[in-house]
Amino acid sequence: MNTLIDVDGLRSLIAEGAALRILDCRAVLGTPTAGREAWLAGHVTGALHADLESELSMPGPETAGRHPLPDDSHWSTTLSRWGVTPDHWLIAYDAGEGAYAARAWWL
Repeated sequence: MNTLIDVDGLRSLIAEGAALRILDCRAVLGTPTAGREAWLAGHVTGALHADLESELSMPGPETAGRHPLPDDSHWSTTLSRWGVTPDHWLIAYDAGEGAYAARAWWL
């Protein structure tokens, strides 16, 4: 299993009917709605919007930083809502250097 996948690899998984959940992790710091707006404008077919503000982060004390990591319960609830099971390949992408997709992968 490879951690990184390219467009052709994703295309092959889709063609094979692999159990996938694709996360569109696009975000712009300082513009909380930018990721959702980008997703609404167009995204990989079947991709779910993974919101940096409310799904890849969670509210926390001001001392926890700008985007505190979600705790296990918050993250589990998000994964369940997205329909992710151990049988799924979870594919994450963003429009930058990969920081937001990497955050989803790391979580």
